[in-house]
Amino acid sequence: MKTIQLSIRILISWIAIFPITIILNIEDYNLSNSIFSIIIFFANNYILFKAKELKEKEYIPSIILAFIFSFSLYIGKYVEETYSIPTLNFKNLLYFISLFFIILSFLYLFLNKLSYLYNILYKYKILYNFINILFKKPLILFFFFLICWMPAFFSSAPGVFSYDAPHQYWQFDTGNIGNNQPIFSSFVLYSLINLGKFLFGNYNAGLAFFIILQMLFASFTNTLVCHYMYKYKVPHLLILLSIIYYAFHPIHHLFIINATKDVLFSYFFMHLVLLLIDMAYNTEDFISKKRKPLWYCVCILLCTLYRNNGIYVILLLVPFLIILIKRKKIVIMTILCIAFYFSITNIIYPALNYSSSSFVEMLAIPVQQMANAYVNDYSSLSEKQINNMFLYLPDGTVEKYKELYHPRNSDTIRPSINAENIKNDPLNFFKTYVSIGFSCPKAYINGFLNNTLAYWYPDADMPDVNAAPQKYIEYENSNYQTISLMTKRFNWFPKISSFYREIGEQGSFKSIPVLSMIFSMGFIFWIYAFILVYALYKKQYKMLLALLALIFLWLTSIAGPVALLRYVYPLFLCLPLIINIWLYNTFNKDIASHSVNGKYSVSIPWLQSHSIRYREPSIPNDRAT
Repeated sequence: MKTIQLSIRILISWIAIFPITIILNIEDYNLSNSIFSIIIFFANNYILFKAKELKEKEYIPSIILAFIFSFSLYIGKYVEETYSIPTLNFKNLLYFISLFFIILSFLYLFLNKLSYLYNILYKYKILYNFINILFKKPLILFFFFLICWMPAFFSSAPGVFSYDAPHQYWQFDTGNIGNNQPIFSSFVLYSLINLGKFLFGNYNAGLAFFIILQMLFASFTNTLVCHYMYKYKVPHLLILLSIIYYAFHPIHHLFIINATKDVLFSYFFMHLVLLLIDMAYNTEDFISKKRKPLWYCVCILLCTLYRNNGIYVILLLVPFLIILIKRKKIVIMTILCIAFYFSITNIIYPALNYSSSSFVEMLAIPVQQMANAYVNDYSSLSEKQINNMFLYLPDGTVEKYKELYHPRNSDTIRPSINAENIKNDPLNFFKTYVSIGFSCPKAYINGFLNNTLAYWYPDADMPDVNAAPQKYIEYENSNYQTISLMTKRFNWFPKISSFYREIGEQGSFKSIPVLSMIFSMGFIFWIYAFILVYALYKKQYKMLLALLALIFLWLTSIAGPVALLRYVYPLFLCLPLIINIWLYNTFNKDIASHSVNGKYSVSIPWLQSHSIRYREPSIPNDRAT
């Protein structure tokens, strides 16, 4: 029996070398004829051997995650290189299974050691006094974040005016107001910039005024989140790492100086996630306060009005609020907020002659799939299917479509959709879409995976030189000559400016091993998938509410026109909070023993009523042990 097990382990270790060469983009002969093939072979064998020795294995979550990660790596590499999924044959299936077992074994080892590593972090008290002093005076942390962001601000002063910001300003500048770009966020941007101009005399000062207010709110939010983790008794070293993450990660530097609506939306969403965590673990305390439910409603309205996909996240959350929270007051508040949102968008906006948002925004993936079928599987389509497709998509030959269609960016074809025909006969559009899908299923899979690649494949080349826009995070101002706002970039620190430009627009971070992963949307998705699957397995249902809000945001983003980091920036912002709260509730077996006077605090400081004596909320009673 042992001989058979050893033989299987050796075979898997050897076969797994080949998918690794594909993932790493190494020619087969370059690795097979190299000493590194021996290193990889023995590394694979060691992982399999150590995993076999474990007595306690988390089978179910590990198998699910191993499949997700193997699919992401192996299929993702093929899609990135060839724009198509690999052919299903014995060789590819064998490679996939071998990679699956290597990742499965690694997950066994990781999960087995995670509790041990967390306990070490919890006992690491060398930072105890420093962290305590820091959070007794939270203004220190507030100004620390601002100081750390100053190089980014002064090297790009008065700020970056790009993405949708010029178009949002243009709406109110010209009076052509519509909800295609959210009216509320456009109004906030326009009003604050012009208020700054009124106060300080020019548009440079106006834009700087907006950016500084944004920085102040972001610093306040980060301070609040870190203080929450401190009150939650998260290990001090993890809190310090969270502070470093918010203060020094270039992603935050690049976004905090950008006027795009996605930045403030992300911080509003961060507040909502924080409230959902507090609501789940301290429901009665949450309901009994006046400020928390009020701020919860405000956050819902801000998230729904500030970006158009926010409403879908809230709608998807409602059933889980009913199941997990089981409090009529919270459900009613949420439904009233939703009703208020639709009253604004469907009654107030039309009354003011503001045009509604176009439903075409939601058709990015179907359009990409139909175009992919026409370009790559034309022979499988009937004349009737093609004619029906041209009722909604632009008419043209296959050669014309090859120029028009881009697999990773639907904005090249989506604006040409005949929205009027779809609106007049949505049922026929749906039938056409389904009919083409049955005829060309592989094209539909390729169309979806290509358009969403960077969201789930950690090694996706970002910025994608084969796509448009070819920027990871925009650093240069957009061309906005059609509006009255005119600003001048002050190049006070050219070397620092060049540093941020290379990260944002050229992706210089890709040259740094390991650290480059904290820039990857696909890797962040892996982390959330890991926590979600493990939380479900451990029946940590109260953790699900905040997690699902972020997962739903991710799902609504993959339905968008192109994979951009700004759409999923809330996932990056909430990462330390989600990881630390999940770790604490997973591996702290005796919460009360670590609390002050046997009480446990997970309160949000600034939402406490001053008329009520401060005391610790109740201990979560469904925490996994």
